[in-house]
Amino acid sequence: MSINLVLIAVDTTILNVAISTLQNDLNATASELQSIVSSYILVFAGFLFTMGFLGDRYGRKKLLQSGIIVFSLASLSAAYTDSTGMLLAARALKGVGGAMIMLAMLSIFLDVFPGQEGAKAIGIWSAVAGIGVLLGMVIGGYLLEQYWWRSVFLINIPIGVAILAAGFVLVPDSRDSRSASSISGAPSCPRPPCQLFCALS
Repeated sequence: MSINLVLIAVDTTILNVAISTLQNDLNATASELQSIVSSYILVFAGFLFTMGFLGDRYGRKKLLQSGIIVFSLASLSAAYTDSTGMLLAARALKGVGGAMIMLAMLSIFLDVFPGQEGAKAIGIWSAVAGIGVLLGMVIGGYLLEQYWWRSVFLINIPIGVAILAAGFVLVPDSRDSRSASSISGAPSCPRPPCQLFCALS
């Protein structure tokens, strides 16, 4: 689960070190570069709570696995794009995949680790997020020095395949039965991600 978070966190910073190389290769303007960098975060934030509902409704493990697939395919598309528009679209799609992964992970954490165990798990998981942000810059710099700028996207593919395979074996499936009642208009408690965000705030 922590490696899932590393995949998301690394992508928030890994592209920053490749900006100048990307600009020369794609002849991108400053505004296009800013859009490419920002699109991932903006779409990621915009889809967070929508994906939380889908996980509760159709299964959190399914949402997690689907998010990894979307994220990996979008990374592959970004690596072989030939225009700033296509790269922008690929980064936005990665944001959708990242939102699917993030909300599924939060819900699974609170289902697998109840009470104090959940607090410990979230603490470890959050520490890994900080490491992932730093790793993004380090890995990005290394890949640019050794290979080409498109490798900053290709690095996500083997990681995605590994955690997808591990998830089939290690991650239990769950869903929130209360989501059905909330659709029909009956009152229901906040979903686990909402409970977590409220607790942290």
